[in-house]
Amino acid sequence: LLLNKAMVTSSALLVGSSYGVIGLSAFVFKRSLGAPDEMVPALIAIWQATWILTPLVGGWLDRAHPQRVWHAIGIAAALPLFLVAFVDVVPDPDGVRGAGTGNLWLFVLLLGLHYMVSVVYIPHRGGLMRTNYPIAVRGRMYGLREMLAILGMIAMARVAQHLLDEDPRWLRVLFPVAGLLFAGAMFLKARIRWRNQGKVREEGENRCGVRGGFHDR
Repeated sequence: LLLNKAMVTSSALLVGSSYGVIGLSAFVFKRSLGAPDEMVPALIAIWQATWILTPLVGGWLDRAHPQRVWHAIGIAAALPLFLVAFVDVVPDPDGVRGAGTGNLWLFVLLLGLHYMVSVVYIPHRGGLMRTNYPIAVRGRMYGLREMLAILGMIAMARVAQHLLDEDPRWLRVLFPVAGLLFAGAMFLKARIRWRNQGKVREEGENRCGVRGGFHDR
């Protein structure tokens, strides 16, 4: 149990650190890549709209092997962040600190893919917490996990902002690093054993009508 707690908290710190960079996407889009002001709110809305896909993954999560899901999330969500290394970035010719222009639409596509895959993360993380921790201690674990994630996010965001202020081309390094941190967190979570895993999967399969036809729906 202690080992599971250590892996949950360590992975929370890694995820938070990765989102210290990912959370700067709108800033990067505007300042580092030179997007027009009016495009930024629309872009944020489009990225956030991917969360409406979350209810669609519930049935698949009930049937899937939990550890394999973590591996899939880690690889699929990190790959677009790795590919940000290929986004063209040109510093401002007038020497404006931190400003630049670049391939806006490649960046939009890659971050959009990351957000689409990430919709699986929140419900699967919730399933892990519900399965492994009784309700009496679950609140403390949630609080500790969120505290570490926020600390990691703040620290990484400060580092990333400083580097991007120096040179917008740092985004080609920072986002792949964020992908590595995110993937590391998912693979760490994959090492956590789910309690009563067989029972949970059987209940999920029955609820989704995988066993015994669809009469349970």
